[in-house]
Parts: sequence; C-alpha cells; structure tokens
Amino acid sequence: SKNEETSTKEEEEEEKPSVSEHMSKAVGKWKLGRNENFSDFLSWVGYGWAVRRIALAASVEVNIEKISDNVFRKHVVSSFYTTDEKMEIDENWHQVDKLKKRHSIIQEENGAVVLKTDIQGKTHQWTERIQINSSGTEMRNTYIWKTSNGGTGTASQVFSSV
Repeated sequence: SKNEETSTKEEEEEEKPSVSEHMSKAVGKWKLGRNENFSDFLSWVGYGWAVRRIALAASVEVNIEKISDNVFRKHVVSSFYTTDEKMEIDENWHQVDKLKKRHSIIQEENGAVVLKTDIQGKTHQWTERIQINSSGTEMRNTYIWKTSNGGTGTASQVFSSV
C-alpha cells in the first residue's frame, strides 16, 4: 500500500550528523608529530631552502575551537608560522584575509571525519584535507596541489591530540 511505501522511504533517510557533530573530534589542542613531504609543499609555495629547514624543524601547535554550529576557529602557533582563522563550513566561499579565500565541506570516510577545504591564494590554489581518525587521537593535514608538469603533489603534517 501507499502508506507502507512512505514509511519505508522515511526509514531509509538516516539523519546525517551535523557539521558540529563531525567537527567535535577536531575541537581541542593538537601537536605536530611529523611532516611527510612537507618540504615539497613549502617549495611549491615559494619558500627557499633555508626557510624550509627552519619550518621543518619548528614545533607546531593547532587549537581548534567551536564558535557556532558551522563556524570554528583554527589557531596555529609555530616559531615559523602563526595564523588565526575563522573556518566557516557551509559549502560557500569565504574570504579569509586579503590574499586567501576558502570553501569547506565535511564528511565521514571509513569512520574518519574529513574536512576538505579548497584554498585560493593570490598566486597558488590547493586543497587541504584534515582527517581525524575514528578515536579522535590523530589529525592528518594533507595538502594537495597541481605541479608545474600537470601532476599532483601531496604533503602531510600529522598531529596528536594534546
């Protein structure tokens, strides 16, 4: 009957976790454990050898705070690089500062929470994937960019929760 069909459709439509629920694993303090091919990313962005050495040796701490359901604050502190950004996760483009705008979506992949952000800088465009493992103890920031020969470059920073 028609009523049975309607109730079956409603049962199939599961409640998707909200941005806030997904991001709850990311909220907190994170400390850099290791870099993977990160020198390649820094080189592509335009940093010279000496600056890359300093950047790779620097300790990095990231603090992610919840401001509202789909707005978070990402504060990065390092002897090399410090930033304080508002992350709006709503599939729209947002101007971060004079040089950069971002577009973020969040989803679950194999039990891990993945925040995918496309970034358009003044001279470079790349994608950042922030992946939090299912236990919420590891955060992997992966940077993906198009190389000059048309290939794809990838680099990661792996953080542990503090």
